Amino acid sequence: MTKELKAHRLTREIADLQKELRDHQEKCKHSRGTYKYDANTGNWCEGDDKYWISCHCSVCGKRWRAYSHDDGDEYRQIPKNFTEEDKK
Repeated sequence: MTKELKAHRLTREIADLQKELRDHQEKCKHSRGTYKYDANTGNWCEGDDKYWISCHCSVCGKRWRAYSHDDGDEYRQIPKNFTEEDKK
């Protein structure tokens, strides 16, 4: 097998596995994980300040952010059984 064919095969396998992982994460109920409130404040224009919650599901490995200015309801609803990360 040439290096080009091997690279093509590996690329296809990676794409297939990434799709399988995305499908698994979409079906996951996100029953355990962590979250952390975060912000980017202190900008010269208060309109540029951003607030978000970083979430990580320990069941499926999905990581996402819910932004207060975009996600409204999602920002206010942290999945049940998630615990807040220790503040450092």
